[in-house]
Amino acid sequence: MIGRINNEQSAEVAIQLTAIGVCTFAQITSTTQSNIEYFLNSGSQSFTLDNFNINTTSCPITYTLTKISSAASSNFFTFTSSSRNLIIQTTLVSDIGTFIFELKGKNPTGSSQATQQLSIQIKHECEDDEITPSTVLPQYNYLIESGLAQSQFTLSWTHTNSQCGSIITYQVVNQANNSTIDAIFYIEDSIFYVFTTDELKIGTYNLRIIAGTAYKSLIQNFIVVVETDCPNAVVTSETIIDKTYTLGSPIQTFQFICWGLSQPECGPIVYTLLIDSSPKPSWVSFDSTSRTISFETSDSSATGTKIFQITGTTTISSISQREIFQVEFINPCNSVILSLSNTISNQVIYLNESPVKTLALPAITQSSSTIDCGLIIQTITTDQNNPVDSNIFTYHLSNNSITMFSKDKTKMIYSPFKVKVVNRLQAYPAISQTYQFSVSLLIDCQFDYLTASTVQSVTYVVKDQYSMKLSDYIQSFLSDHCGTISQYQCTDEFTLLDCANNHMITFNTNSGLLIIETQDANKVGIYKLQIVATHNNKQATQSVNIAVTKDCRSAVITKSALSALSFDISNGTKNYITDIPWTNDMIA
Repeated sequence: MIGRINNEQSAEVAIQLTAIGVCTFAQITSTTQSNIEYFLNSGSQSFTLDNFNINTTSCPITYTLTKISSAASSNFFTFTSSSRNLIIQTTLVSDIGTFIFELKGKNPTGSSQATQQLSIQIKHECEDDEITPSTVLPQYNYLIESGLAQSQFTLSWTHTNSQCGSIITYQVVNQANNSTIDAIFYIEDSIFYVFTTDELKIGTYNLRIIAGTAYKSLIQNFIVVVETDCPNAVVTSETIIDKTYTLGSPIQTFQFICWGLSQPECGPIVYTLLIDSSPKPSWVSFDSTSRTISFETSDSSATGTKIFQITGTTTISSISQREIFQVEFINPCNSVILSLSNTISNQVIYLNESPVKTLALPAITQSSSTIDCGLIIQTITTDQNNPVDSNIFTYHLSNNSITMFSKDKTKMIYSPFKVKVVNRLQAYPAISQTYQFSVSLLIDCQFDYLTASTVQSVTYVVKDQYSMKLSDYIQSFLSDHCGTISQYQCTDEFTLLDCANNHMITFNTNSGLLIIETQDANKVGIYKLQIVATHNNKQATQSVNIAVTKDCRSAVITKSALSALSFDISNGTKNYITDIPWTNDMIA
């Protein structure tokens, strides 16, 4: 190339021009290839791989196919690049497996290329076996009350290649994860069965059949709905008449008839028993199978009317019905009669009566009863239900008797005493027997007695007079009613002689007046008298001790002569002072 200025100056540059084809810069992109299956011994099979894409349509692509996974024991394929034709042929079992190939497309005039992987799976010829299932419906329904193992369908599937094994095996699993199905489903002799009576198994089961040979299997899904119609069943109870039972009687047993069930297959009916809305006590027996109820007890706590409630419930769906009846448990002790062995008449006792009167109370018996009605308690009170006077009445439990005694005359104002005896069953206070009698407190002089005072000590002075009434010291208990004492006897305790022998004592045996009087000082001393009073054949002895003393009135003077005195008459008056030596026996 030459450049000029005004045609005078010029410069020349050399340029090299290279011509490049359009395919040099063509870009290739791969396409997804389908995976290929080939069955052993199926002869030569041809597969055409898909073209890659190139952005210049007139430009060629050169293809190569390379196995990139583990090698097979033989080269079982040939590949033609121009036609992308793949021919596979093998009879070797060692060629069975899955192989990864890489298809590469390259621009022969440029640098662009692309690759795509595909898999070729060489399978056993039996994997091409065609399995034909027998008829299986989409859904089956099973009623648990049928009580039967129901066959839903028969597994009689077939396959085309008998050389691949004559037996097709079957397995039924859960659709979700091919896990083991519930035990209510099972296959026996190629028949699929359902069996259960358990309400907990009610529900919809999505199942799957997996059947096939050692080389090929086929699945088929279906549904089994386990259900029940028992919620619509009707239980019809039978009326049970009310009963009575006396405690302690022999066992009483009865049976009620089987209740009706509109759908018997929902049974059997299971019966339960409540008594007064609580579990039955131990003395009641109940057999649900035979529908038998029995009871036997002597327990008084069972007394009264009890509500028996029988509930019948279906085995399936728990449809229930109730029947209520009453049993009156009669306590025979509530009608027991208490009886006396004899009657008690009104009583009379006397003040100071001897021997003390004892009244045997009647024995109490009770009418027969089928149970032990317990102890009989006896109470003794006044007719006003107050305690009897314990100073008069004493009850003796050991022989069921009352002793009655009093020597208190003040009690007579309350005579007669009203005594009430009540016998009642300790456990059944309403069952009682009552009787009354009166006790009059009277006087009988044969029970009178005399009482003497303590020893009376008397001091008597000679020349005095002293008197004492023994009636003041010896008393008759019943003197107001049985007269006064009119017979006394006085005896000297030392000499045992009657007091009449003692001249200083005067004693009136009728009035008991004792007089002591003497002038004799020689009587000084101690005298002990025993005075016995007798009245109504009763006696009492009063001791009287008398101390006889004397005073100066009884003194004895002893005279003695005076000594000689001289008197001079001429001397006039003269006083003489001298002791006179007289004495007396009272001088200390």
